[in-house]
Amino acid sequence: MNVPVSLFLVFFTLLYGLMCFYVYRRVAFGLRRRTQIVLRIVAFGLFLVPFLRLLRPGWGENLEIIGGWWLGWLTYFVLSLLLLEAGCLFLKRPWRRRLTFAAALLALAIFAYGWDQARHPVVQPYEVTIAKEFPGRESLTIAMVSDVHIGALIDRERVEELVRHLNAQQADIIVFVGDTIDQDADYLPRHGIPQVLRGLKAPLGVYAIMGNHEYISRKPEKAIKYLEAGGLTVLRDRWQLVGNGLVLVGRDDFGRSRYQPGESDPLEDILAGVDLTRPVVVMDHQPQRIDEAAVAGADVLLSGHTHQGQMWPISLITHAMYELDWGMLQRGNMTMIVSSGYGGWGPPLRVGTQSEIVLLKLHFAGNAVERSGVNKQE
Repeated sequence: MNVPVSLFLVFFTLLYGLMCFYVYRRVAFGLRRRTQIVLRIVAFGLFLVPFLRLLRPGWGENLEIIGGWWLGWLTYFVLSLLLLEAGCLFLKRPWRRRLTFAAALLALAIFAYGWDQARHPVVQPYEVTIAKEFPGRESLTIAMVSDVHIGALIDRERVEELVRHLNAQQADIIVFVGDTIDQDADYLPRHGIPQVLRGLKAPLGVYAIMGNHEYISRKPEKAIKYLEAGGLTVLRDRWQLVGNGLVLVGRDDFGRSRYQPGESDPLEDILAGVDLTRPVVVMDHQPQRIDEAAVAGADVLLSGHTHQGQMWPISLITHAMYELDWGMLQRGNMTMIVSSGYGGWGPPLRVGTQSEIVLLKLHFAGNAVERSGVNKQE
């Protein structure tokens, strides 16, 4: 295990442990000693839940569901407690037992809101004009999803819903921009996910790329095998000509070297021999290599990974970490779009962010744009 991943696990364990301890101390306040002992055992068991996902598949999936719900409610219970306690310190009214009950109710309300946001994705539309020609077409529609995280929390029922949502868009192309799988590639055949994915309908094909979670599973080759069994064409540092007009490029994950030897290929090498007078759409899971894509000749760059933070206040962190953690950015002649994702990692919640499907309409203007004097955005 590499140093960045190890540091993240250490940080998560310390922070999570402090949160559990803080909640135990607040809930146990004023209770009898025997009750406190029972509560201590329960608290320790809940603390262990996220770390017990390596058991046999059935138990691991159940623990993943319990752990996700527990971590989501715990996060907002702690934040609510801290907020209410700060208010009471200011007002000099330390009603600790009442505060604990009020914080628990507030956290439950936030959890219900976040769960509803996660279960009801929106369709986020974008329109981009490319000053290149696509023979026989003036426009093309791409339905894009990122960060589905198929697993115990995004189960077969949710994948069936996703297939219905995507087919309803009647897009020409469907693309999965990484982290389609959560952390267990074997979950897909175990629950018949490839059969569900084969229900996707797009006249110009269904494509996917690798994300960091396809590597977290430690079974990237199995991830590719199962996605392709579902009818998806996985582009791993390679390109494909779509509809005899669009160059669709799939990059391997930016962080693959954290999980296995080797780096993804430079985009310039991937595009060697490509006719750059054709429209070029690049899929790259993490929104990191923006300048490289713009310099290499990409017209559109599609990314995900950030979840837009998924749960406030984490969204403040992703906004500070990435040049673009959600939305659209223009870099020279290239347009970049980052999705907040369809699924989620950990808690099945969306607070301050929205689960989404991106519907991108590309317009092909060719030389007509330059002749008409229409300026491209800078």
